[in-house]
Amino acid sequence: MALKLAISFLSEAQYSGAWKVFGDDFVEAAKRLGIDTVLFHYGGEIPNDIDERVEVYRGAPWDSKRRSDALLYVAWPELFSEAVDWSDYLGSIEGINSVDLCFADSYTIATWLQKFTTRPIIVCPPGYNSKLFAYVERDYERKPFTFLFAGALVDHLAFWEVPQAFAQAFPEEDDVRLIMALGGERGSWGRLAEEWRHDERVIVDTRRRSHEEMLDLFAQAHCFVRPACADNVSLTTLEALATGLPAIFTSHLWYREFIPPQACYFFRLSNSWLNVKERGFWPYEGWWRVPDMGNLSSKMREVYENKDLAKQKGRFAATYVRKYLSWEAALGRMCKLFSKILEDDDYLQKLQSFPLEFLPAYFS
Repeated sequence: MALKLAISFLSEAQYSGAWKVFGDDFVEAAKRLGIDTVLFHYGGEIPNDIDERVEVYRGAPWDSKRRSDALLYVAWPELFSEAVDWSDYLGSIEGINSVDLCFADSYTIATWLQKFTTRPIIVCPPGYNSKLFAYVERDYERKPFTFLFAGALVDHLAFWEVPQAFAQAFPEEDDVRLIMALGGERGSWGRLAEEWRHDERVIVDTRRRSHEEMLDLFAQAHCFVRPACADNVSLTTLEALATGLPAIFTSHLWYREFIPPQACYFFRLSNSWLNVKERGFWPYEGWWRVPDMGNLSSKMREVYENKDLAKQKGRFAATYVRKYLSWEAALGRMCKLFSKILEDDDYLQKLQSFPLEFLPAYFS
């Protein structure tokens, strides 16, 4: 049974070429399985050396189903949130039901998707490129002690609250700093830079970087800070963990689902909601949860005051993500799945009743 696989290609990464490994490695795996691959892309730059067996379209897989002879359609959409207009990214409920199989980036997303489709939903978060990002030994007594926030061109990362929490945690200390590496220009980030111009400890940098520059940035830092107001998968987070950076995470969504507490610090969300439209975040509508600022600042203080624990968490994180959340690990799980589909004509039907769970969830 020959298959042509239709799959969404993710975009808007922190640095140029971040998703190239997705295209290259997936094509090679598809060749080994005898699958012709259709790679769909809806934003950012298309890798310029993608294999000739890949046809590139803009839009979600179902947008091109009428134009393709694929026998199996798999959706792996990038953005799922009730704060985002469905039609902007996903086409329609009829569209999601036209695919044969859907990959969800987290259990949260899978639960949400179940409201719209009866198709099998496989929980399989994409991984980082472990060929480029490896463990880095750090001197935790080196000054200044550096917190790092790094993110792509998305607004739901609660980046605005990070400098506020930093200033609350360290009102007078001059041996700490915060680097806000934002990976692109956007009006709201320009306002952020202007607001914190008075504090020399806060560095707001909107340059896009190569992976070598990202490695250097990670090596400078002692702790990664990654709050989020809404669900999102973060390659930058996985890359940071892979280099041995302990991380401070929002205690919800995929962070809590896939990152164990031995690798990070979790802080609470507040009971307050942010009207994203009022802050000028387009095209989002609705409300997002705001971080608990006091709890976030206390976690930053905890990392600063117990550096031995921070280093221990970083070492565990590097080992953990390489084993479970690298792109190679994700690809291996996917290849096994597609092999079963090739071997058993009824396997997709079986998945509708008994969907797979590739990874254990870490909620309590």
